[in-house]
Amino acid sequence: MHRAKVAFVVAHYSSEGRVSESIINLLRFLRNHASDIIFVSTGINSNYEKVVRSLCRVIVRQNFGHDFWSYKVGIDALRGKNKLDRIVIFNSSFVTVAPALLVRPFLGVPEGPALKGVSLSTQYAPHLQSFWVSFEHNHLVRSLDFSEWWSGMIPISDRLKVIEKYEIGMSKFFSDRGYSLQVANSPSEKDWFLGLCRAYGNGLVPVEKENIGDGLRLNLDDSRHLNPSHILWDFLLRSSGIIKLDLLRKNPYRLDLHSLNVFLGKKPVVRALVKDALAC
Repeated sequence: MHRAKVAFVVAHYSSEGRVSESIINLLRFLRNHASDIIFVSTGINSNYEKVVRSLCRVIVRQNFGHDFWSYKVGIDALRGKNKLDRIVIFNSSFVTVAPALLVRPFLGVPEGPALKGVSLSTQYAPHLQSFWVSFEHNHLVRSLDFSEWWSGMIPISDRLKVIEKYEIGMSKFFSDRGYSLQVANSPSEKDWFLGLCRAYGNGLVPVEKENIGDGLRLNLDDSRHLNPSHILWDFLLRSSGIIKLDLLRKNPYRLDLHSLNVFLGKKPVVRALVKDALAC
């Protein structure tokens, strides 16, 4: 695999000022592969800051504007930005149990200008979920489009407005300008079928009478308006080695996580990483 010049910008938030061992492990892995890493935090305990500073550059800022303002601050601080082949932005909203599995698709030389992520959602509108997004290829990184997007950003406090304007808006902005939206690993029809069964089972998708007949006829598109990092949590774990913390903390779709609990029960190291991340 050819080495590309890759920079990583991390948006960190913790009400306790902690940094999960999972994220620290990820930073340790990235240190051996990155041209630059900038860790932007809205509040970090001094003990954790010392550890993180041994792995990358740290910027501490006031808590406003959510993750996207941290991304902007980090990107603005990158050195030699116009020489980079790729800039990856990610936040601290997940546990990574296999850093190499997550990062490997983002280390090779990019095929062409594009936005590439771990998870593509069609909830509200097609977009890459902003917990991990890569700006692929030097042509995109040094483009006027890239500069326009980040220079035009203003801090927004309302979380839903941030999702609409910046998470969904970012994918629309770049796709409207001809950049494709790509994912490192695409769910199979089998994965979507399992997600749809979960959606039906939890009443997230209504069962129409005309769909029943002699047997339920399932339409895979019915579940694709749901958050794929939740409804397809096992695919995300298997393909990228990550678990979203919101799934564990809130489980908004009330999914049956028995199989996840069984998995964690068999993996004490992973279970410890999850427990540590949930305490942050």
